[in-house]
Amino acid sequence: MRRIFFIITVQAVVAFLLAAIIWLLVSPSPKFPDHADRSSIPKPAHRYLKIMTVNISFAALNPPAYRWRKRRALLVNILLHHAPDIIGTQESSAPQTAYMATRMTGYSHVPGYGMGGIDGLPVGIGLSGVNNILFNKRRLKLIYQQHGLLRPHHLQSNPTENAYYTLAVFHDRAHIFPPLIVVDTQLRHGNANAAQSARRLSQQLRRVWRKYPTADAIVMGDINHPKTDLPVYDSLTGVRYKNTTQGRLRDTFDYAARPKGVLWGTWQQFIGKPIIKLPTDLIFVSRNLRYSPAKILRDHSPSGRYPTDHYMVETRIWPRKTHL
Repeated sequence: MRRIFFIITVQAVVAFLLAAIIWLLVSPSPKFPDHADRSSIPKPAHRYLKIMTVNISFAALNPPAYRWRKRRALLVNILLHHAPDIIGTQESSAPQTAYMATRMTGYSHVPGYGMGGIDGLPVGIGLSGVNNILFNKRRLKLIYQQHGLLRPHHLQSNPTENAYYTLAVFHDRAHIFPPLIVVDTQLRHGNANAAQSARRLSQQLRRVWRKYPTADAIVMGDINHPKTDLPVYDSLTGVRYKNTTQGRLRDTFDYAARPKGVLWGTWQQFIGKPIIKLPTDLIFVSRNLRYSPAKILRDHSPSGRYPTDHYMVETRIWPRKTHL
């Protein structure tokens, strides 16, 4: 009797194992989107993206009291404290970008190279990769990039007045945002050249937008001209495109919130005292993005040392429920 029971038990176990093997072979495997990296999708992911622009100031051009080595750790600590998803930097030479990249391990950056010169001053300033976009590589995936001079056929007699830009297109690994076109630039001081550079930047953006028609767009940087400088401002926001599919860009600053009688400029010469009325470090977004009003960050060390000669500017963006 025991022998018979044993044989029946063994047969049942064998049958169960065969059934389990057959089920594993014929059952479908889990499906994931081709463009998704399961290991890199943050869970849970916040539904907004934090955007920041900062002119970090060339190392070689600083007076001794504000040398790069004296402020670089403070700059990185402040950036990591605020933890933006996208950072647009201006006046970032190759050694400065390398320092930030090695200490901000959660970020990648574009362009991925630079041309360094003596004491961190780029060779042929204005002709090198001095505008960088750092991005949270856990949240965003780079799918396209381009960078260069805005007016390569109209070089300025003063090479520091040549305007440069970096453009990148990102895929949101969390699938909350559509593709994002992000542009970082630094328009220069001369009004006529700045207006032409802004016009050229707007044209470059629209060309890429045609390749990614469902994308939203962000343009930021040290513009060096406030909103009252209409030839530059209107060219940059794309007034001529206001009746097109994507429309013009919107300034994230709420100018009605400016305190009366207070200088609200973002250039503060390392001393925390603005000398102009309105901000010139700006962030613009396309109309299918919702945003919080741009915030001027006045972070500094306990001793009063500022990490840059410009205040950092930050905003948060959300996608609209329906994209036009």
